[in-house]
Amino acid sequence: MRRAARPTLAAVVFEVTPRCNLACRYCYAPWQAPTPQMVAPAAPRFARAERALRRLFAVAAPRSVSFTGGEPLLAERLPELVLLCRLQGAAVNIISNGTVGTRDDYSALVELGMSIFELPLLSAECAVHDALTGKPGSWQRVLRSLDQLQALGARVVPVVVLTRDNCTGLADTLAFLANRGLRQVMINRFNPGGRGLAELPALLPTLEQLREAFATADAQAAALGLKLTSNVGVPHCLVDPHAYRHLRFTSCSADAARRPLVLDLDGNLRLCNHSPVVFGNLFAEPLAELLACDYLERWRRTIPEACVGCARWPRCFGGCRAAAEQMGGTLADCDPLLAMHGASAPGTAGPH
Repeated sequence: MRRAARPTLAAVVFEVTPRCNLACRYCYAPWQAPTPQMVAPAAPRFARAERALRRLFAVAAPRSVSFTGGEPLLAERLPELVLLCRLQGAAVNIISNGTVGTRDDYSALVELGMSIFELPLLSAECAVHDALTGKPGSWQRVLRSLDQLQALGARVVPVVVLTRDNCTGLADTLAFLANRGLRQVMINRFNPGGRGLAELPALLPTLEQLREAFATADAQAAALGLKLTSNVGVPHCLVDPHAYRHLRFTSCSADAARRPLVLDLDGNLRLCNHSPVVFGNLFAEPLAELLACDYLERWRRTIPEACVGCARWPRCFGGCRAAAEQMGGTLADCDPLLAMHGASAPGTAGPH
């Protein structure tokens, strides 16, 4: 009897360890929230990680697996886990804070055929970066990692998280990265959640600051030949992606199989790494049933009151509703950014 075809998943984000050596003020890990709605898996051992990945590949065919944490380079025997994924034909990415890995670590991972290394570079100014990560010396360590990875021929994507502290310096940050030969950069707005909830007013840029930062990024992309993406969804009535010709915005898909589903060490699945809601477990239920579960159906069908009648809904889905869930809301609540700033009218973009 032929084995049934495994469902294809566009991407899986594997939380290989909750351990981290930094205390980033903007960290959105749900278990880092002042009043967490979930707890991080205990005892993050290699055997548990291997078991979860083997189960994943037994029931699904993910095109890519991104290792994250915590800090993935603190995980036991990480190269072996990467090799497991590569032998299954999946592309592999590493989402790291850039302060733990050595050249030997990076060399071993590059030899395994890594696709992308994502590392945060929050500012061209050391003091600004270190203040946001909560770790003196982290800026210098990230620069060292960027240099080592580039020398190894790796594809490196720096990530800038836009907070009130660093968004006005974005032009200098992008020029700094371009001068170091980096041509692809991810620019993500600070998204309320995790540890960041404790300092929300201090971290959240004003709407004017956020729009100005995206306008700066758009201009710098053209001037410096940069490929820029914004990978944290924004309400399109507040920030119109069409206004920024050189900046590519992504948004959540209504199809769960096309989303970056999060897998933890226990086999639990969440819609994204911002969501605090576990919608099922790979060891407990068939994947096909999980992808058709009530929670995912409600995510597709529930429209927040502020978004009813909006022509942008099929592309925007209200921004990041996982952030609303982290703040104690439900799928009926829109992105906290929209709740804080409001929109000019359904289907229209706010003023620029």
